[in-house]
This record gives sequence, C-alpha cells and structure tokens, in this order.
Amino acid sequence: MLDVPLVSLFANPLLGGKAMAEAAAGGSWASQEAMVVAADATTFWASASLARVEVDGAPHLLMVATDTSEQRELTERLRYQAAHDGLTELCNRREFERRLQEALAARAGRTGSAPFALLYIDLDQFKLINDVSGHMAGDQLLVQLVHAMRAYLRPGDLLARLGGDEFGLLAFGVDVDQAQALAERMRQCIEGVMFVWQARTYAVSASIGMVMVDHDGCTLKDLLAWADSACYQAKEAGRNRVCRYREDEDTSRRRGEMEWANRLRWALEQDRLLLDYPGGRVAAAGAEPATNIELLLRLREEDGSVVPPGAFVPAAERYGLMPLVDRWVIRTALSNFARLHPCGDALRTCAINLSGASIEDEGLADFILDTIAECGVPARRICWRSPRRWRYATCCGWSG
Repeated sequence: MLDVPLVSLFANPLLGGKAMAEAAAGGSWASQEAMVVAADATTFWASASLARVEVDGAPHLLMVATDTSEQRELTERLRYQAAHDGLTELCNRREFERRLQEALAARAGRTGSAPFALLYIDLDQFKLINDVSGHMAGDQLLVQLVHAMRAYLRPGDLLARLGGDEFGLLAFGVDVDQAQALAERMRQCIEGVMFVWQARTYAVSASIGMVMVDHDGCTLKDLLAWADSACYQAKEAGRNRVCRYREDEDTSRRRGEMEWANRLRWALEQDRLLLDYPGGRVAAAGAEPATNIELLLRLREEDGSVVPPGAFVPAAERYGLMPLVDRWVIRTALSNFARLHPCGDALRTCAINLSGASIEDEGLADFILDTIAECGVPARRICWRSPRRWRYATCCGWSG
C-alpha cells in the first residue's frame, strides 16, 4: 500500500483525474488501459479499474491494476510482424497497400492537396543469382540493397518489400521532376551495389515504374496496375531504367493484356478453359468419323460466354503463361481423347498447337511422353503443330 495521492499513480495526470471524477460520481471506470507508476517510480501498462467503496462509513476510491506489460509487448510484436517483412524489416505488401489507401483517402475531395509518387522497383536478373548461388545469396543481396536504399530515403518516404525481388516506394510532397530525380537516385543506388558471394561477383540493376498521384478518381488497384505496367515498359526498353506511366494507346493495350493475364490465371485455377474444334459444338451424333481435327482453345467466362483465343493468347505469350496453358491442353486432350469428337474412339488423329515458348521448354518432351503413356493414347494419333517461325528456327538448329 502506498501513502500517496491516488491520482499520482497515473503516469498521465489528466487521465487519472478524469477516472477519479467518474468513479467518485458513482460512474463506471473499469478495465481501462493506463500507464501506472510503481513504488520505485518505474511505469508499466496495466488494466486498471476504479470503484467507490465505504470504509468505516467513510467514502473511498479503490483502485485495482493488473500488469499487462508482457501481454501488450506480445501484441505489439505480433502487430509489427503482421505489417513487416521478416527478412528486410521493411513494411510488407499488406501494410504498404494500407498506407497507400490512407494516402488516397486523405487526398479525396480536397483541393490543393500535395501530390505524391508511387515507385514500383523490380530487380533485374534476380532469379539468376538465386539459381546460380542459391536462396541464401539472394536473401543477403536483398538485405544489402535495402541497407543501401535506406540512405536515399527522405523523411516521410515509405519503402516496402512487396514480395520476392519487388519493392514499392511512396514519396510524398513531390512534383514530377522531384519524383523522377528520386527514382533515378534509387536506380543508381541499386546499380552501384556490387554483390560478392563465394568468389562470385554480380552486377545488380533494377527497372522502376513511376506513377504520379496528382488527381482524384484513381483507386488502389489502378495505381498498382499502372506502376506495374510502367515497370514492365522499363524492362522491355532494356532494363535498368525508370519509366513514368502515361496514358496512351500502347499503355492501354498493355493494361488490357495484364488484365487478361490475371483472368487467364483465374481460368486455369477454376478449370474454365475449353477445348473445341472447327464445327465441333454443332457436330451431330453419329457423324462420319473424322480423319483429323484441330483442337482450339477457348475460355469460358463466369456468365457462360465463350471467349476466343485471340483475346487472351497475346497476354499469355507476353506474361509467360503459354507453357502452362499448353500443358493443360495436352493433359486434357489426351486424358479425354475418346470424348473429343462424336465418333469417339474412332477418331484417327487430332492436331494440338504448341506455342514457341513451350517448344523451348526443355521439359516438354518428357511431359508429353509421360502423359501419352499415362493416358494410353498411341503417339501416331497426335499431330503437334508449332508456329511457322519456330518450325524454321528448329530446322535451322537441326541442320546446323
């Protein structure tokens, strides 16, 4: 028991005075978080309650406090871990998107709001370092790069690891020129890092996409898509450079391809791809056995509508999805060979189109042979077709 005024037990005298006033008036002040002063003048967090009691007929205030410092510290640690990347200690994608959403909300409907910039930073050839020297080397490189980039941040800037070798940077209160200069400094900073691992030296660079947020109406999804598109333009232009997002015909096309790539990934996950052949869906049962059919790919939307390949194949080619799509076609066609045509097992051959990317896939031949063996379809009944330019390149390779 301490022979001191009750209010002095509160580290915040204003909170203590308010609590005592409420309790003295007969109100309820229970299970409140407060910083409490101990007998040795140290402080600790507690769940405190005040109640009015009578002792020998005289009114008193009784305070009960339970030390919650350890629980609070654990909660804070879990909250920090949920918002930060464990390797680099930067904010993670979820926290970055939350802060970006807050910044958009703060601008909404306010005239004269200061613009800010979003930078999307993607390391070039990071996979090569992982493949050659292992993931420990890749992790160490990321730590070194983050240490270097921190030195170029201004007060208030937010740098986050969005995943893998991708970083995001929010730069507040900048115009176009200032944002461009900051992005260029970041690019030069990354380029200046010479990474050494077990007698190997790697040059590092990054492609950076920049989006200026200087008007209302854009959403979180819009900004991230625009930044990703600008970063992709930087990579296509030769890597190791900064590209600013601009709305033009080429940008609109790229954004459309990105959307189709995401829809195609969803279709693969949800098994919404279809195999068809010319006249296939109108062929009558009992039709004459077909000598050959050519399988064509379709995508079924959620509303049941069917999308032709011309709408999504360009996006699949640009974003490296065709090997995955081709393997789906091969497995689906061979495992359902007798159901591809109304003539059933009397179908003689079917043609399957392969993309150039699949032809370059060293594991494709083994995949085809394993699938043929698993499904029991004679290899002579399958005709493989490739784009003309790849047939020419393959022939040149064989003849050389």
